[in-house]
Amino acid sequence: MWRTPFQKTKPEFIIGAYQPLDELVSGTTVFLPLPAGSRRKPTALNGLTGERIWTYGSTYEEVGLMERATTSVAGGFVLPTRSGPVCLAAADGTERWHADTQRVRTTRTYALLSGTEQARVFQRWTSVRIVGAERGRTLWTGQFDSPAVSEPAASGDSIVLLDDNGTLWAIRV
Repeated sequence: MWRTPFQKTKPEFIIGAYQPLDELVSGTTVFLPLPAGSRRKPTALNGLTGERIWTYGSTYEEVGLMERATTSVAGGFVLPTRSGPVCLAAADGTERWHADTQRVRTTRTYALLSGTEQARVFQRWTSVRIVGAERGRTLWTGQFDSPAVSEPAASGDSIVLLDDNGTLWAIRV
């Protein structure tokens, strides 16, 4: 149907090094976060025709090789920026919400925003805010006595996650 460069340079092939492509598709919109060819900014294409729908006017924050940079959520995309994660509508690129947090992890309908804090030299905890992916409305907030939490898994109005201490949490949002 169509084709386009995905990134500027050809990376060395490493199994699992590419981001799963289903995280770059929302409905019929394909999001290309990396510059390539004539594309200099993150761009959304019509998945059926390959035509440009919109371009994100700012730049994303590149992340490590094995981390997910951009993820799709219902009707949109969440991508990291220098000022924190932003959620863009798939149809037209309008900003749905923006957060000033260190980390974002998503499911199709929820975003888990978290940051690690330190009160004393040996005491660290993670503050978590769960928002609805569509509007960014806060649904739950809490703290964990560990420096990290897992990727969330969601079913209906429940989210399950694992903290760094090995405790499984089920949260109703």
